[in-house]
Amino acid sequence: HRGMVLADGEFDHLPARNHVEIVDPTGAGDTVIAVATLARLAGASWKQAAELANYAAALAVARRGAGGPTAEELREAIVGG
Repeated sequence: HRGMVLADGEFDHLPARNHVEIVDPTGAGDTVIAVATLARLAGASWKQAAELANYAAALAVARRGAGGPTAEELREAIVGG
């Protein structure tokens, strides 16, 4: 709920996105790793990947049980519905 820190030679604090009520933190870390990895493989910088993963984590903790957001849910969280 405080966001994350990116350490890529410097330290950047990335505040939490889409401030949501934390329903269940199960799977949030896995979601961050998966989304950041996919973003990096797609050519994103470390900071871009972390920002995207930060949005995904906010969506993941807002639901009960493990499971990451869909691409559409992630898009809506970033650009709005």
